[in-house]
Amino acid sequence: MKLLVLTYQNINVYGINQALKDLIPFINKKLELFVNINLFKFLFSNTDILHIHGLWQVRFFIFFLVAKLKNIKIIISPHGMLDPESFGIKSWKKKIALLTYQGIVLREANLIIVNSKEEKKNLQKKIKHENISIIAHGIILKKIKKRKNKGLIHSVYYSKIHPIKNLLKLVQVWSLSKKLKNFKLSIFGEIDDAKYFNKINRIIKNSKNIFFLGKINKNKILNLSTYDVFILPSKSENFGLVVLEALNAGLYLVLNKSLPWKDLINNKFASLINFSSRNLEKKILYIEKNRNFLLSSSLYKKKILYLKSNYDWGTISKKYIQEYEKLFF
Repeated sequence: MKLLVLTYQNINVYGINQALKDLIPFINKKLELFVNINLFKFLFSNTDILHIHGLWQVRFFIFFLVAKLKNIKIIISPHGMLDPESFGIKSWKKKIALLTYQGIVLREANLIIVNSKEEKKNLQKKIKHENISIIAHGIILKKIKKRKNKGLIHSVYYSKIHPIKNLLKLVQVWSLSKKLKNFKLSIFGEIDDAKYFNKINRIIKNSKNIFFLGKINKNKILNLSTYDVFILPSKSENFGLVVLEALNAGLYLVLNKSLPWKDLINNKFASLINFSSRNLEKKILYIEKNRNFLLSSSLYKKKILYLKSNYDWGTISKKYIQEYEKLFF
């Protein structure tokens, strides 16, 4: 069985491409796999399945048409691009796309794979399809020795810098809070929206306890492990690979209440809050007071077991392969 994986051609350390970078070696052990070959090679290949990761690009539509002509099975993974917050950015263009080429691709695909129940619900509000499977992203666990930090807890934001991530709100709240003035907030991220980042950077330059440190290109888990608390105020996430990475690094998580991570609360790995000044202050002070338990080595071991049981790429890759095989049987 030959599989072509088609995705965005700009490789970065976040999002779809990072997930695929981790997943592909596991798939490649079972199937003959190609990634982002050109259209000419695709025309003359013996591909059995075309798996498109992402939406909106006309390039994807052209490959879809060729696949249809060659009777190749087609799978689409939207990766949260139909979720309300994501769809709301340049929505008029996306609405036109859904009425034309993108709607055709989604309706005519043999299978749609989403990453969470929430993403499936959002997708079904816009597209009717009988064959939708849910497969979560995974993580390749990194072995680290979690160190205990001295002094007040140190928080970190780690994700791309884009309005949907709501970083501006976090920085505004942090910079204006008298209760948080002694707590440090470090920010790592790839700048996806320069104008948005400029607003954030103006606040950072006038703050003594907020720091922008650029991208993490290597040793992400090890770098994150030097912090205590991971903060993600994002308005929407179809999944959130950075959440798994923060757990692997042993951090306590403070996430936006709208995100699909309710099970983390039950395991005492995280808190979900509405990102107001009062709520954030209250939560940071609570973590500082209870750090001996919330940042303990025993709870860290439970986080690793949780990740192994639920988000191991070796197990998750088998789910992908099962879905590929179902298309032919």
